[in-house]
Amino acid sequence: MLKRDTGSDLLRPKFSILNPQLTCTLPAYQTACGATDIMAHVFERYFTNTLDVEITDRLCEAVLLTMINETNAINKRICGINLYNEISGIIDNFDSLDVINKLNNVYKKLFNKKNLVVSVSGSTNARKALKDVVYGLNLSDIEYKEYEYNKELKPIKSSALTFPSDIVFDAFALKVDIDNDNIGKMLLLEHIINYDYIWPNVRVKGGAYGASIRCNLSKGYISGSSYRDPNITKTFDAFNNIYKYIENLNLTEEELNTYVIGVLGTLNQPGSINSDINKFDLKYLSHDDIEFKLKIEKDIINSSLDDLKSFAPIFKRIKDESLIMTIGNETLINELDIFEDLKKLI
Repeated sequence: MLKRDTGSDLLRPKFSILNPQLTCTLPAYQTACGATDIMAHVFERYFTNTLDVEITDRLCEAVLLTMINETNAINKRICGINLYNEISGIIDNFDSLDVINKLNNVYKKLFNKKNLVVSVSGSTNARKALKDVVYGLNLSDIEYKEYEYNKELKPIKSSALTFPSDIVFDAFALKVDIDNDNIGKMLLLEHIINYDYIWPNVRVKGGAYGASIRCNLSKGYISGSSYRDPNITKTFDAFNNIYKYIENLNLTEEELNTYVIGVLGTLNQPGSINSDINKFDLKYLSHDDIEFKLKIEKDIINSSLDDLKSFAPIFKRIKDESLIMTIGNETLINELDIFEDLKKLI
């Protein structure tokens, strides 16, 4: 393909009326291309060998910042307009009878013996509830079978997988039971531990590319991990000694408030129109309780230093009760006699 330029006074309008809203019908990709082209031309002027052009440089920087901000804003507006148009189209062309007929066809194709198999594992009460629901559907040719499975699962306390690598990935998981009144406090403590203890000890001093702990209290566990880590023993020692850090935690009111603001920020991160809509849809479908979320935020705000230090005994259990796993450098792993299950991945 050969690109040629062209120009003529005949291409220049004598009078024009510009409506920027018309550009909203452009695909997002084309909008991004236009913004990139504008910035590329500004860069040509900005990165020159000409000295002492401070005013021009500041103007260029202002244009670049404006393009970044406005392009993000335009993208959000485009997403909103596209969503509005899509919903409007559905409403304008909605035929309830047609939808019902199509759903009936789908129902007939899916819900029959040939196409549907449901497998559920659970307690006796759960299986009974499922059976009542299934027979309540009044479907034909239902075949219902139950199988008892009483095998006791015994997790391996420590395991490792080796493969050719200069580094390792370390992780631990500890089962915990935290009541709802302490979830907010624990989330605040997680935030403090990650920034004030894990980051400086495992990342900065230990050399890992990254590390963190996570308190997934809805599923009942505390976990920690490091990645691209040159250490095994030092990293697990850092995890095991989290409780000592908590016991000696000493924060001023101003420092504690700074962490409170930080964790509240992570819980309420702004997003694009699309991401916010997806988030709200998920909350609705999962019956997320907004009152419970507000309670967690209130508990975070009202947390005291003594509240945080009271969790030290829970983290003290990491050393003796947690499951640990390491993946990576074979030499580093084989030097340690701490893994019950050791396998070569590659």
